Amino acid sequence: MGLYSFQPRQLYTVVVYATRDEYRKKTQQPDWSPGIAVGNSIYTYEGLQLPLAVAHEMSHLIFREFMNADRPDLRWLNEGLAVYEGDVKAAELGLATAGEADLKRRLADQKIPFDQMITLVPPTEMERETGIWYRQAGSVVRWIIERGGRGGFSQLLSLLRDGKLMDDAVRTAFPGKWYSLADVENSWRQGLLQ
Repeated sequence: MGLYSFQPRQLYTVVVYATRDEYRKKTQQPDWSPGIAVGNSIYTYEGLQLPLAVAHEMSHLIFREFMNADRPDLRWLNEGLAVYEGDVKAAELGLATAGEADLKRRLADQKIPFDQMITLVPPTEMERETGIWYRQAGSVVRWIIERGGRGGFSQLLSLLRDGKLMDDAVRTAFPGKWYSLADVENSWRQGLLQ
């Protein structure tokens, strides 16, 4: 995440259920959910998805603690970072994720306007739209990190935590690259066409 000086206040707890059915029964999560972060704990189940779910949910715990609060206004950034970290873990383990070309094609066909992406609440939306939303948020965060650098991304998070507005934070964290979230959106959309 680029938060090299971040130290959690305490250890995080990871609860691993024996089966997906036990996880769903005890957490009441939807079928598509491989894990959930609640408080300072992660709940997931045994299986191939375990390392990816832990990477994804750990990102949420760190994001919330670093921001000193839940940030519904940054849900897209939180989830996008978690998707990105899960994809990084999948690549480390040699597990297949949606190929970049396939992802670009799907997002080019079904992308969600940024003004909707930053306000969508995934658990309340239809599963099809939720999947697109997660992939798009992850793709945008990947674009920001790969084009703007982890140092810039870390600075973006710090500025947002300190109360800067998104456009001001983008302009400061990525000087000369992007001046607003709209600039990020435009460069990301152009990247989908390449």
